[in-house]
Amino acid sequence: MVNFIASLGVLGRGLAVPPGVSDDMVKTLRAAYDAMNADKTFAEDLKKRSLRLVPSSGAKIQEIVVAAVNGATPEVVAKARQIIYGK
Repeated sequence: MVNFIASLGVLGRGLAVPPGVSDDMVKTLRAAYDAMNADKTFAEDLKKRSLRLVPSSGAKIQEIVVAAVNGATPEVVAKARQIIYGK
């Protein structure tokens, strides 16, 4: 349960796309995400808003999500759903 919930912190405000999105689109989105994270103006804007950047790559985030989902029992998923959605 802890690993499943802890993975949410790494995800932060990432971008997710549904299954079936082309590899080219994923590659384009990951490149844009990496460029945004490297942008000094973006970093300054985050600082003004008292937010912090925890940079990670799209591939690393996908690895974390896959591990969390694949390692979660139905009970963990149900508990997470209850915590997140109140159901």
